[in-house]
Amino acid sequence: MESGYNDGLVSPVFAMALAAAVALPTLLAAVDADTLTSDAETQLEENLGEFVAAFLGAVPATLVAIVIGVVFGGLFGLLARLALTRGWAAPAGIRYVMLLVPLRAFGTATVSTIAANGFVAAFVAGILYRLMRTRGTVEHTIPHTEVMLVEEVGTLAANLVWFVLGAMTVVVVLDGFDPRLLLVALLALTVFRVVPVYVSMLGSSVSWRDRTALGFIGPRGTATIVSGCSPSQSCRSPRRTTCSP
Repeated sequence: MESGYNDGLVSPVFAMALAAAVALPTLLAAVDADTLTSDAETQLEENLGEFVAAFLGAVPATLVAIVIGVVFGGLFGLLARLALTRGWAAPAGIRYVMLLVPLRAFGTATVSTIAANGFVAAFVAGILYRLMRTRGTVEHTIPHTEVMLVEEVGTLAANLVWFVLGAMTVVVVLDGFDPRLLLVALLALTVFRVVPVYVSMLGSSVSWRDRTALGFIGPRGTATIVSGCSPSQSCRSPRRTTCSP
C-alpha cells in the first residue's frame, strides 16, 4: 500500500511540484528586478517548459495507467474467481495469476507507444483484482495460499535491489562523497520522519510509544529508492521509463 502511494499516486504530483520549484527562483528574481534579462528570460522559459511537460506527461499517463489497471485487475480477478468456484484451477495455479497481473499491467503501461505510469497501473490492478476475486465472499480477503508466491518473489526482488544499492554505495564511498549528504540521510531516517508522524497523529488515541515506533521503524526501503528516482526522470522527460542516476 505504501509503495503504491509513493511510487505511483504521489510521484506524478511530486514531479510537477519539483519542476515548479525549479522555475520559482527565476520567477521571483524577475519580479524583484521588474525586468527580465535575456538570459533570465531564456532560463524562465526552460523552467516553465519543464513544468508544462511534467504536467502534460504525468496527468494523461496517470489516467491511462488507471484504465489499464482497472482492465487487467478486474478481468483477471473475475476469471480467477470463476476458475476457483467451478473447480477449473487450484490455489497453487492462481498464485501465478496473482504474480502476473501486476507485471502485465506494469509492462503494458510502460510500452513506449503508451508511455503510462507503470506503478499506478500495477497498484490499481492489485486493488481491482482483490475486489473482483473476493466479490461475493464472506471475508473479502484473498486466501494466503494464493498470495504466497507474490510474497516470496517480492522478497527476492527487494533483496536484489538492496544488493545492487549496497554495491553502488561502496563505489560512491570509495570515490569520495560530501559528508553533508550523510547528515541529510541520517536526518531523513530520523527527525524528518518522526516529526511528521507526530504532527499527523496529534489528537490520536495511539500512544506516544507507538507513534515513535511508527516514525523510526515505519515503512521505508525499496519504495523510497524508486520514488526518489522516478520524479527526477519525469521532470527531464515524461516519456522516459528507465531510471538513470
